[in-house]
Amino acid sequence: MKQILSMAALASLSVASVAEAQRSADAHTHGHVELDIAVDGDEVVMALRAPGADIVGFEYVAKSEADKAAVAGAVEQLEDPARLLALTEAAGCVVEHVEVSLSGEEAAHDHGDHEAHDDHDEHEDHEEHADHADHDDHGDHEAGANHNEFSAEYHFHCDTPAALDQLELTYFDVFSRTEEIAVTVLSAGGAVMVEATPDARIVAFPAAR
Repeated sequence: MKQILSMAALASLSVASVAEAQRSADAHTHGHVELDIAVDGDEVVMALRAPGADIVGFEYVAKSEADKAAVAGAVEQLEDPARLLALTEAAGCVVEHVEVSLSGEEAAHDHGDHEAHDDHDEHEDHEEHADHADHDDHGDHEAGANHNEFSAEYHFHCDTPAALDQLELTYFDVFSRTEEIAVTVLSAGGAVMVEATPDARIVAFPAAR
């Protein structure tokens, strides 16, 4: 596992250096997902980022049972890369590791703990009430400005890496709100950056040199 994780870190750094400009320009646009791919020999690492609105239809922290169920369902779907993408079958790629996360949840939890701590103050009730109202307004502002984002990381091992020449993004069939996916591929053959869409969902990998 340590070998897999260390390789992921190296791959992520390599991909980030190639895709940084594109990510800065397109950061957090509804309908826009980012997928970075690093191919290193027989190992493939993918990092996906998607706005919460694209995945579950909202970007605030899930509080209702319905919203929590939607998030849980989305995480379950993201944890199954076979439903989202298809690498060249002849390459014999098998999933070794998957990690899915949602930004903003931890921050929201800390925010709630802070409110609970303030309520323990039994003195100066009037001032506490005013402070609490201001704090609520601040929380509402944060909720309105917050943009939760789903992230997923996939690690594959390919038995025949020489056959790996493309990726089909069936992701569009699962998360239909997505209009485009900015894909960056970095491999021994070079680097490519393409915009995949529901009608152009096959991404060709750089040919080996």
